Amino acid sequence: MPQPRKTLAMHKLHNTSPHYETGKVTESHIAGGRPKCPRYLTPDAKKKFRSLVRELESRRTLTPGDGSLLVMAATLWDRWRKADDHVQGEGSVVTVTCYSKNGEPYQREKMNPWLQVAQATEKQLAPILASLGLSVNHRDKAKPVRGAPVDEIVPGSLADTDPAFVLRMEKEMKQ
Repeated sequence: MPQPRKTLAMHKLHNTSPHYETGKVTESHIAGGRPKCPRYLTPDAKKKFRSLVRELESRRTLTPGDGSLLVMAATLWDRWRKADDHVQGEGSVVTVTCYSKNGEPYQREKMNPWLQVAQATEKQLAPILASLGLSVNHRDKAKPVRGAPVDEIVPGSLADTDPAFVLRMEKEMKQ
């Protein structure tokens, strides 16, 4: 029969950590930050880069070191989108003209080459998104980055009574 589970207070007393889920979200030791969007990306890839940055920032998992992965993800996404547009227009199977040994043309159905490009980019893009914590299985595994401490709102303070004023003042301070 197993031992009864130690309480969190007992773990603290014995300087151990529990192996079960405590419900606390621990932060990463890495400071957060925003990578710069490279100039060489296409306009569509830049939009995707910025949307990925916004998504990771909202989850508080973005670091400047994620820049190269974000560039690859945006580039692959742009390549996949272009290939998928071709597949949508032409279909998965295309008819090509081939020539026999005698030089006579004949029609043959063949897999669309753009479909192979789309499938290859999907295969490359999936692990990149997983490593950024943007997949279903990996979103809870990404730890929030160390950031500025969240200010607590004191009851009766200006932030409590007029939050719109505080937001206006923060905007003015940033400019």
